[in-house]
Amino acid sequence: MNKKALELGLVNTHFSDTSGLDDYHNYSTVSDVAKLLKYAIQNETFKKIFIYYQ
Repeated sequence: MNKKALELGLVNTHFSDTSGLDDYHNYSTVSDVAKLLKYAIQNETFKKIFIYYQ
């Protein structure tokens, strides 16, 4: 996941394992989360779920 984060330009994000589940050693900035959302919203399934739960 760290490799993919770097590919997406998330330079202030780190995952402690491959699941990405909540862990004390995981961290990210608001800016990186915004970049991740911009990427994720391109997936139609994610977009439908995201918009539904807003």
